Amino acid sequence: MQTTQKEYEDYLKAHIKKYVVSKFLGRGQYEKTWFFSLEEAQRHLKMLNSRDTDARAVIYGISNPPHTVLDVNVLMENQ
Repeated sequence: MQTTQKEYEDYLKAHIKKYVVSKFLGRGQYEKTWFFSLEEAQRHLKMLNSRDTDARAVIYGISNPPHTVLDVNVLMENQ
């Protein structure tokens, strides 16, 4: 059985343990702020965007699915 991309993303999102807001500072430099809930990360992103309308920042969920020992970064759509 083959899973679709949406099913796989939902599977990864079900195993998210923490979130990170990653702000681009320039030439391979990023400021990362960690959170345990999506709501906190969204509030922080909203605050960043209100301070600097040109800020380039996104939220990633850090997933730890049972099929691997590695963490998987999941881009969370700006909700």
